[in-house]
Amino acid sequence: MSAKRMELVTIGDEQKLVFSHGPDMFHYTDPEFGDWMNTDSTVSYVEIILKSIVSSVYDFQKLRVMVGQRIFALYNQMLGNEPGTPIYSRISPGDITKPIAEAAGMQSMIANENDLDDEEVSTKLQKERQKKDSACIKIMDRICAEYQRITDRLVASRLDTRLLAEMTKAGIVIDSDTFGTFESSAATRELDRIIKEMQDETSTIQDSIMYFLVKEYITLLNSEKKLVKQFPTILDRFPIYKYFLKHVPGCGPQMAACIISKFNPHKANSAASFHMYAGLDVLPDGTGRTKAKSDMIDREYIAADGTIKVKKSLTYDPWIKSKLVGVLAPSIIMLDRKGVYRKIYDEYKNRLNNEPWRAEALIECTSKGNVVYEENGRPKMRPAFPKIRIENMSRRYMIKMFLIDLYVHWCVLEGIPVKTPYCEEKLGLQAKLHTIWVNDQKPKDVRMVYVHWHPEKIPASILYNVNILKTYEEKLAEKRNSKLINK
Repeated sequence: MSAKRMELVTIGDEQKLVFSHGPDMFHYTDPEFGDWMNTDSTVSYVEIILKSIVSSVYDFQKLRVMVGQRIFALYNQMLGNEPGTPIYSRISPGDITKPIAEAAGMQSMIANENDLDDEEVSTKLQKERQKKDSACIKIMDRICAEYQRITDRLVASRLDTRLLAEMTKAGIVIDSDTFGTFESSAATRELDRIIKEMQDETSTIQDSIMYFLVKEYITLLNSEKKLVKQFPTILDRFPIYKYFLKHVPGCGPQMAACIISKFNPHKANSAASFHMYAGLDVLPDGTGRTKAKSDMIDREYIAADGTIKVKKSLTYDPWIKSKLVGVLAPSIIMLDRKGVYRKIYDEYKNRLNNEPWRAEALIECTSKGNVVYEENGRPKMRPAFPKIRIENMSRRYMIKMFLIDLYVHWCVLEGIPVKTPYCEEKLGLQAKLHTIWVNDQKPKDVRMVYVHWHPEKIPASILYNVNILKTYEEKLAEKRNSKLINK
């Protein structure tokens, strides 16, 4: 592979020679570190950058949540609860977290857990947690609003009123860091004085320590938002985003970045590899894969002492599974009401609900892993397919169909031979796919349409519609350039 160009870049006090192979790939040579940043034929430089941004966003998010929990814990103690009370603990009538539940305007949904099955308790606890998360968000919004009012008062006290008005009119962000209001102990004393004067307006931030803690939370939140805003710019360099993911309702830039950073069509043998990596494959007995020890496999690893040991390991990435099933699926269901994926979800769910044997199937009730018995000594039975299970099955099926379409489009755009779908190759069934369709007269009109699998027609159809979009994008670019020249 020959270099297209080379540049000298300054790193520290030295200059290094960078050989570039194109806009997305480069070769870095350094006598001390070697080829530590070289990219191979399957991983481009822009993919490395995207993975770094995705990891950074969720690292910021994790740290922000931890700081927010500490702020909320202080708020919890201010309500009179004991220190160390779990913020997301289950709220029941006799729980010590009852005051915060009443303050948030929510009551427990569970009256008596002994009367419920494990799966029913899990479902209700999930709903309770969603309510508590919503209440926590409202409380944090109120605390951040208090922080902003205090900051406005503090900045106003240190700036000329006319200058402050002009900066506000110009749209300049006014915060404590901009003007270095905390560079001295005198400024901190002034902050305490302002907080004391505003006690009637602020009920949570009562001293400078709490103020600084909220300030760090807001700083992390802003850093996270700034990184998220970079996703659309970098994603435009990925054809799979521009010509597929961008046109899937419910799949925004952040979700698309998560998908592209995790999946690699060059390493996948077929769409089933995507299913396995996302934990959507099934076990030999037909059940879904979970985090249970029985679903894990033995995997060798090198221990710290250099010996080879065996540990139980998952066969999939639980993070991307949670994003696909827990975030993407609800978004598609809510936003793609007339689209192909919502139709897949509705039809599959309707089929499951109308199968008589599912409605009649019963299994034993369990509580903490033990079978629950009735007064006559017989095991207590419950439906084998409750509503929550039917819902989860339908979501997983929809995401599996989405991953098949993703794999086919990705392979076509990357020039990888597309393997025949499993259902047609092994089961002899007609494979169903969904591809983009572009109106020749109105290139803005991009839709997802249903098609039958054909090894030659499908790639040709995808490339034809992609070429229409590329031609349209080139014309728009020419118009923008001509306007800039005229100006």
